[in-house]
Amino acid sequence: MVFIGKRQRELSGRLVILLSAILLISSLLNAQDNAQEEDEPRITVEVSPEKIIVGQRFDLTIFGDFPSYRTVKIKEPELPDGISLAGGPYKSAQTIRVGEVGDARYIKKTRVYYKFKVDKPGIYTMGSFSLSDGENTLVTEPVTFPAVAFDERNFKYPVFASWYSLPDEVMVGESIPLILEMQNLESLTFPDNVKMDPPAGGMFERVNSLGEITVMEIGEDEVYIAPIDSWLYTPTAPGRIKIPAASVVMGNITRSTSSHYINVVPTPQEIVATGAIGAFSLSVDMENLPPDKGKVSVLRILIEGDGNLNYLIMPQPEFSGMTLIDKEELSDYVPSRSGYSGYREDVYRLQVGDEPEISIVIPPWNWFNRDSGTVETENTDPFRFSNQVISGREENLSFADRFSMLGIEDVSNQRRAFYNIPLYYLLLLPGLISILAALIRKRYDARIGAFFLLFAVLVSSSSVTLPLWGDKLQKARQLFEEEKFTEADDIYSELISGNEENSALYYNRAIIQYNLDEPGRTVYLLRKALNLKPGSRLYQNALAAVEEEYGLERQVRATSGLSPDLFFLLFILLFNGGALVISFNIRKRKMELTILIIMVFFLSLISLAIVGYSHYVSRTDAAVVNAEEGELKKVPGNSGGSWLTLQEGTTVFVLSRSDDSLLIRTGYGLEGWIEKSSLLFLNREE
Repeated sequence: MVFIGKRQRELSGRLVILLSAILLISSLLNAQDNAQEEDEPRITVEVSPEKIIVGQRFDLTIFGDFPSYRTVKIKEPELPDGISLAGGPYKSAQTIRVGEVGDARYIKKTRVYYKFKVDKPGIYTMGSFSLSDGENTLVTEPVTFPAVAFDERNFKYPVFASWYSLPDEVMVGESIPLILEMQNLESLTFPDNVKMDPPAGGMFERVNSLGEITVMEIGEDEVYIAPIDSWLYTPTAPGRIKIPAASVVMGNITRSTSSHYINVVPTPQEIVATGAIGAFSLSVDMENLPPDKGKVSVLRILIEGDGNLNYLIMPQPEFSGMTLIDKEELSDYVPSRSGYSGYREDVYRLQVGDEPEISIVIPPWNWFNRDSGTVETENTDPFRFSNQVISGREENLSFADRFSMLGIEDVSNQRRAFYNIPLYYLLLLPGLISILAALIRKRYDARIGAFFLLFAVLVSSSSVTLPLWGDKLQKARQLFEEEKFTEADDIYSELISGNEENSALYYNRAIIQYNLDEPGRTVYLLRKALNLKPGSRLYQNALAAVEEEYGLERQVRATSGLSPDLFFLLFILLFNGGALVISFNIRKRKMELTILIIMVFFLSLISLAIVGYSHYVSRTDAAVVNAEEGELKKVPGNSGGSWLTLQEGTTVFVLSRSDDSLLIRTGYGLEGWIEKSSLLFLNREE
């Protein structure tokens, strides 16, 4: 162990000696290099003052290691634009002390002095000066310095407004970005005001977030080039267009860009019909195929990509054997440096006519590829079909097979809607009486509940069926079975005139009208029956079946589909149940009963709200088209031409009227004027 410790001490001592020797040699070499550097001639350049203001003069001083300034010759660089010589060069000798006091030495240098004047703000770079005395030649490094305007005297660098990369030539319809930038910002600051007049001869839109912030280094400082505002401009005619100057107010300074001229040239002949410039793709989709007679098919044409989506013309399809019902234009695109990015879509709703062949052809669609400079063509396959005439009466289960007239007993037992009978509101009295009795007696009495049940039975049994005559119903049914539909319809028309609240009469008459081949009246009568009894599954299924058979799609919602009677009875039960709980809780106050009371009455209010909603919807101003061709016009009266033809049986909302014309809205959202004589009104007489 002793031997090992001694060996380690010897190695450590040798290592210390070796490191000391290396450090000594390195110091000697470094001192020699410094001495050589001090012996080499040097040249420096200085600019003063530190802040240079436009219109003032500034000094540029050069110090060179030349013993005699008289023999020095100067080669000057070309002055930057905006800098002019105001005086110089002046040469003189300069003695400079080098080193600390006590170890100082003095060196003779040549001083060259210039005076310049700055004419406009900017960040200038003065090129290299070359000084030579015949033996040595010294060259200065380029020097960079800012010059600011008087209103920028609190800034270190001058601020400019400029356009980002404006083109000199574009095509008609080409969307180009106009990005206004502020240069040399020491911090990112929002402007107080930006003003620009729109260019003439085109589409001009103010947009956001087109430019990007750039960081630029000036010496040890960082400044920003920041987008302040941006627009998209789409020229619509050839010619020479002036982009006006834009001005920016930021604090106490105002900066303006220069105006810019752009040459607008016509588009290539191949894209005159579309005007599309950018990078696009075309896709086509057809829904509800194969199309059937009377049914509505949907054609979707989609253009997506980057470019002048705001300007281009969408492909125009050619239809044969189909009628255009509605066209909807959809779009979703955002500004970009290439114009707009996103899509445009045209949605066509088409109805099959009587022609044997159906075809939809979309012609080739051309667009100009801005990147490659070529014209691209988008082609789609045409849609061709044979007209599939499908009639509900030719199927195994037609409407007539699935639905038949209700019997005499069913018709006679039809009641009015409970919530429309004032007598039924007396069912609220037991609950109120039970609360009153509990307050008087201060305790709950089971006999109160028995009274409630007895009262409910008495009120329920007091309702009387609507007076119908069995012999007339029997006669109408006999005529119907003998296919004497017109005579049977006359009997039901007479019965309805005296019993307008009986939904079964409307339903049976709808069956008769169906056999008379009256689509409009069939739909109208079924909707009348459903308005009187919204919760009837029979009426709902019958209406859905007949509308499907007639090809009636996207009908307006004229009923809620909820039974107000069901929710009215639920309201009665909840209200009286809550009242009984209150009467029981008057004597024994418990938190659980209080919570139960709140919940029960909350549910009763919901039930009452549903009753009100169902009643409101069933009373909306709706009507059914009762003409083979209900002509929809854009203006009321006889002066306007037909715009669209509505199918018989179409249900619409009535919005307003003008003399004998009514403004309506269809299930597709289309609005137009139609003659009053073409409609059957569900909830009012005209």
